[in-house]
This record gives sequence, C-alpha cells and structure tokens, in this order.
Amino acid sequence: MINAMINTMINILLFILTFLTLNLSIITTVVSADQKIDSINFFVQQNAKAEEKYLFNPYEKIISGVAAFLIGNVGYYTSTSSVLKVTYTGIQTVGIINIGRSIYASNSPSLEKSFYHLMTDSSVDSYSKKDLSLNLLHIFAQEERAKRIALFYGSSFITAQYAINAFVYKSPGNLKNIYIFLGSVNAIVALYSALYKGEYEKYYYGPSIEIKPFITFVSSGITLNIDF
Repeated sequence: MINAMINTMINILLFILTFLTLNLSIITTVVSADQKIDSINFFVQQNAKAEEKYLFNPYEKIISGVAAFLIGNVGYYTSTSSVLKVTYTGIQTVGIINIGRSIYASNSPSLEKSFYHLMTDSSVDSYSKKDLSLNLLHIFAQEERAKRIALFYGSSFITAQYAINAFVYKSPGNLKNIYIFLGSVNAIVALYSALYKGEYEKYYYGPSIEIKPFITFVSSGITLNIDF
C-alpha cells in the first residue's frame, strides 16, 4: 500500500515537472522569436532611454581626486607626526587613484553606444561580418588603450608624489626609504605601461609608442606630438 502511494506521488511529480518544462520551453521560444523580430527597435529604445537618464558627472572623480590630492599634500607638509604623515600619504594616493580612474573613464569605450550608433545610422541597412569585426576591434583596442593610459598616468603621478614626499618635504628617514622604494616600483610600472601595447591596440592604432591623451611618439622617426 505504501509503495503504491509513493509510486503515485512520484508519477504526479513527474507529470507536473514535464508539464512545467514543456510550457516554459514554449514560452521561451515565443519570447525569443518576438525579440528576434523586433530586436533592432528594442535595442534602440533601450539605449534611447539610457541617454535620457541621469549620468553621473564625468568630472566627479577628477574633482574629488584633485581635492584629496591637495588636502593630502597640505596635511603632509604641515604635519610633524609620522603617523599623520602616513595618513595624509594615503589621502594623496586615493586622490591620485581617482584621477587615474577619471582618465580611464574619459578614454574607455562604450559597447552600447557604439552599437547604438550602428543601429541608428539611416544610411546603412545592413552590416557585414567585416564591419562588425572592425567595430569590435576598435572597442577592444580602445579599452586596452584606456587601461594602459590610466595605469601610466596613475603610476607616474604616484612616483612624482612619493619623490616630493621623500625629497621636498624632508620626511623622516624610515618614511623616506619607503617612498623611494614605492616610487621606484611605480616608475617601473609607468615605464612599462608607456612602452607596452596590447595586441588589439597595436593592431588597430599601430606600433608607435603612445601615451595619449597628451603625447604620441612616432617610432619611425623622432617626432613628438603634444595634444592638449
């Protein structure tokens, strides 16, 4: 009797699961088909809504970074306590990191915006695989460049800051040695990020040494372009 009840319950559960699975698959198929039919309009509408939404101030990070940088330097210069100097060093570093993040944000690509422009270009009805691959290649190259540039400037600013702390502000001997060591490490990182380009960036922009948004060195000659 008990076995019969257990078998009946199992059969009922299997029936319910089968029913739900079939219905979910049908619903999923219908939704996918609808989305494919109107995918372009859906994509454009979603991005149009995003454009209307409030976007955070692109200068927010650099303003907060500069503020922290100034507070850290004033505090470090006026403080006589080693503990407070270390605290103000942390504030200096946070400020520089925020400046580096703002540099990254100003140079990083947007996949959504890129494809939004493709979808809303009234002069083109369809794109080839080559067109789409070039668009993605540009996005990947721009992303590699944005990360590299942010790392270069962030490490360079930290190197300069720690050099100022060590030699200009006349820090205590133990702190001075730490600043020299950390500054040297960041100088190596900055040099590496200035010289090394990722494969996407190298293919798309060329092999020249570039640390934009400010400076470009052309590897085939002694040419310097300063772009402010």
